[in-house]
Amino acid sequence: MSSTTPATTSLLSSRKKVAIHLLFWVVYAFINYLLSYNLLGNLSFAIGFALVTLLFNLVLVYFHLLYLLPRFFVLRQYRLYLVLLVLAILGIAMLRLLGLEGVSDYAQVSNEPSFAVKVSISVASSIIVLLITVPFFFLDDWLNATSTSTESDLPADNSQERAYFFIKSDNKLVKIFFDEISYVESLRDLVRIHTESGKHLSQHSMRKMMEILPEDQFVRVHRTYIIAFHKIQAVSGNVIEIGEQKIPIGKTYREAFFQRLEVL
Repeated sequence: MSSTTPATTSLLSSRKKVAIHLLFWVVYAFINYLLSYNLLGNLSFAIGFALVTLLFNLVLVYFHLLYLLPRFFVLRQYRLYLVLLVLAILGIAMLRLLGLEGVSDYAQVSNEPSFAVKVSISVASSIIVLLITVPFFFLDDWLNATSTSTESDLPADNSQERAYFFIKSDNKLVKIFFDEISYVESLRDLVRIHTESGKHLSQHSMRKMMEILPEDQFVRVHRTYIIAFHKIQAVSGNVIEIGEQKIPIGKTYREAFFQRLEVL
């Protein structure tokens, strides 16, 4: 029998994801350093080129992965996604060129390519790194699957069937067990459901989520948060602690929330 708990597998998954991302960026920066040094033979420029390129591509990649893909591509707003992506690529490319101009002046590089060539290289570099890092957006699915398979080694409680529902997330239907939900977070036009095995985006409104979730197990404590009673670890003033997350209690929901606590 495995002694691994859902919290442990979630932590291990998070560490694995961070390690993979760090490894990718270290290798990426080293390759940029080697390419620039072999091209111009200037150590100062090579180091500066690697750091500036790393900095701006970090911004571009995570803006793409954490904002553009879940907010527009996943929700099939393809035209808006492409427009914003092109603007982001061009904007980051120009900012990176400005940074590299400063590096070139500092390193006193004289045999650098023309401006048009540098623009082309900068844009091409942005597109290439985006194509390489797109699979990282789907890494969470693999990590969650790993956590789920590890958790399945635990002895099952067959005394009663676990209640669940399905949501459409990342272009697929995902089963969500009520007892695994920690809290639900509103993100304007969609919600993020935080569970033991990961996070899931859905187009449901907060009002719809309150209709779906069992009233005796969940309560809305803020205009942007619904929490699970069984996940509460502590309440301090107007703040609820669930794991490392601190969730505020809104004035509108405060009285009803504390009345529910007294019932418990």
